[in-house]
Amino acid sequence: MASMTVKRSFQVLELAPGATLNEVRQAYKDMANIWHPDRFSGNPRLQYKAEQKLKEINAAYETLKAFFQGHALSGRAATHNDAMMNNRKVPVTSRTEMAAEAGTVFVLGLLSHVSSAWRRFVEKD
Repeated sequence: MASMTVKRSFQVLELAPGATLNEVRQAYKDMANIWHPDRFSGNPRLQYKAEQKLKEINAAYETLKAFFQGHALSGRAATHNDAMMNNRKVPVTSRTEMAAEAGTVFVLGLLSHVSSAWRRFVEKD
């Protein structure tokens, strides 16, 4: 799936650049309901257009989820405007990739903790 800029993603979901993740989720749900292809089952031409629009909406939502998650994981205090000013593209990732990344961060943190505890234990002797 192609990536989309953060700025474009806010535009597709018809949101202001300072929108929160909850506002992004709500806008996504609204837009997905409005543009769902099943609503146009009687008109193949409109159904095709709705399918294309829904693909764009899905890509925008995935981009913004990755954008918000990236800031949460890195602990950076960057703003939406930082990404938009640089016209930065955020790669679209699947839930599996996000879960794997979160699991990796957890395991590495756990290993670091165990390693530190082991060093303290060994240095006592």
